[in-house]
Parts: sequence; structure tokens; C-alpha cells
Amino acid sequence: MQLLRELQRALLRVLLGLLTGRRGFGEARSPRLPDPRTRLVS
Repeated sequence: MQLLRELQRALLRVLLGLLTGRRGFGEARSPRLPDPRTRLVS
């Protein structure tokens, strides 16, 4: 049960990262995408 909860949390983090402009490790995964929102965040 704990594993499922961990996976859900990871998926939510990924989805939220993509929705909020790829900040965090999402930005590290695709750093060559010139998103203006990432510049505002960092």
C-alpha cells in the first residue's frame, strides 16, 4: 500500500511540474526547451 502511495505522489509531482512550467527535476530532464515561464520561476 505504501508503494502505491509513493508512486501516486511521484506521478502527481511530475504532472504538477509539467503544468507549472517544468520547474524542479522536470527542468533538468529537458533543459533545452526555451520556456519563458521557467525564466520567471528561476
